[in-house]
Amino acid sequence: MASPKSQPRSAAAGTTTTTKSAMTASTKIHPFVTHSKLITAVVAGLIFGWYNLQGGNTLVGYMSLANFFGILTATFVGVDEEAVGGKYKIMLEGVMPSTALFVLIWTATSNLMHGAVTVAAV
Repeated sequence: MASPKSQPRSAAAGTTTTTKSAMTASTKIHPFVTHSKLITAVVAGLIFGWYNLQGGNTLVGYMSLANFFGILTATFVGVDEEAVGGKYKIMLEGVMPSTALFVLIWTATSNLMHGAVTVAAV
């Protein structure tokens, strides 16, 4: 068996590059999974704020919706769950930005629609 030093430099470099690109292409999660969670955050934030839903159950309801749509989108796009590390990795993709966006829109909509913002008398 030939050692890597005895092979021509271009052949060894080409093999490594092809293997690396093939590995990274199969282990990436499609960006549309994160986008679906962000869209869910905006829509759920507007609806939950409009109806003045409050408390921890609202946050748990949003997280359930976001994960449902994230896994549904991953299935639709065709993400290989075993290659990326399972459904847990897909559920964690884009969780913090989408949750922050949800809380921001939920709070702003609730305050604007239900009079929590008051104008100071001048």
